[in-house]
Amino acid sequence: MDQGYFPKLLAELCAEIGAGLTFEPAFRRAGIIIFANGRRRFFKGTNLDLNSSAAAQIAQDKDFCAKFLTMAGLNCPDSQVVFAPKCIAKWKAKNPALAASLDPFADAEAAARNWGFPLFVKPNDGAEGEGVQLVHTADELRSHLNALYAEHDRVLVQRPAPGDDFRIVVLDGEMMLAYQRLPLTVTGNGRHTIADLLAQRAKQLSAAGRQAIALVDDPRVAAHLASQNLSITHCPEPGQSLRLLANANLSAGGEVVDVTDKVHARYKQIAKDAADAVGLRFAGIDVLCAAVDQVDPGYTVLEVNAAPGLNNFAATSGQAHQRVSDLYRTLLKTLERESGPQG
Repeated sequence: MDQGYFPKLLAELCAEIGAGLTFEPAFRRAGIIIFANGRRRFFKGTNLDLNSSAAAQIAQDKDFCAKFLTMAGLNCPDSQVVFAPKCIAKWKAKNPALAASLDPFADAEAAARNWGFPLFVKPNDGAEGEGVQLVHTADELRSHLNALYAEHDRVLVQRPAPGDDFRIVVLDGEMMLAYQRLPLTVTGNGRHTIADLLAQRAKQLSAAGRQAIALVDDPRVAAHLASQNLSITHCPEPGQSLRLLANANLSAGGEVVDVTDKVHARYKQIAKDAADAVGLRFAGIDVLCAAVDQVDPGYTVLEVNAAPGLNNFAATSGQAHQRVSDLYRTLLKTLERESGPQG
């Protein structure tokens, strides 16, 4: 999460509704909201104390979340959770039978045989596209698993699903806003290398108030280019468009298109059902489908986020900022109303 946009917006909205606001001073990533009635509500990052802790934890666990979504009758991608060697080692004393049944690579390789390549490999509890990589061979699969196992106990191997990437944000069953996420792409001019174009993209992001990311140094960019027999030293032809990442996370430099006024009623219901399936009142639902304004039976609910970061979307236009501001104003008023007077 951007450490500037959301704290500033929260301060403005609290002043508007007459609520006090105290930040943890060092990083301003957590704090207390004190409403006019004296009640206090806590926040951390973009988690504003509306969702229950258990529901938020289920949503964060991609494997558990998909199981709840599937039980609710929603389409989810084919996935296989696998466990790091250090995680299996911890379980040997507590549950030796379970530990003996697990292998850090066998289940992933079986999934690859069943589904074929390419496959996404990602942390089971990651956010903002962290560690997400599309692998194309058994060697790449094992290599990325090893890289993720150094930091994560559980990793998800996932079959790619078709469709464009949309995020639909709901609050208490009502769709508040929606946007399409487009993957990081550069367009050639015949003079600059991909590295040059990436550096320019990072400057554009920073100037727009979005996260400035070291895109040139992202190993996933190099890997995605290598799958196309390219490198960051390649100089694209004028007008040639190159997709540099398989995932479309805005934190990874992707583009965004506001589609709030175009979402079909079916997708509004899907987003509500997905939030309800894991017990969330406020959530960002990531949906893959052919078009968000038309019904697509082959849609996929990719993930559910209990504290969606909206700063990248808000930075794209005045209208987008207003949508985000309206959303959080409604959320704060809901918290105030439900807190009740201090007794």
